[in-house]
Amino acid sequence: MTLYLHVWEWPADGKILLPGVQQPARSSRMLTGTATVSSTVTEQGLLVTMPGAAPDPDVSVAALEFDKAVQIFATSAAAAAPSSMGTPLDPNGGTAPKQP
Repeated sequence: MTLYLHVWEWPADGKILLPGVQQPARSSRMLTGTATVSSTVTEQGLLVTMPGAAPDPDVSVAALEFDKAVQIFATSAAAAAPSSMGTPLDPNGGTAPKQP
């Protein structure tokens, strides 16, 4: 099972937290370049450490390989609460995707 992370705004500290993901990735990599990606399971979820700089100026993509389908568990009310940016459980922030 592969989970693709599409990153539009590169994190200053290079870390992305996937709240509620409690299973380790078998492997991880960027789709472009040779930069290293790693991940660690924490109490809050899967912490993905990205390279120092975005390999693509528009959207960079990391691929995380798992042994089985990824399950997401709500870790707190904040993880499941909608916001203008969405959540891992509802990435559209409670709005329907725009139709082409």
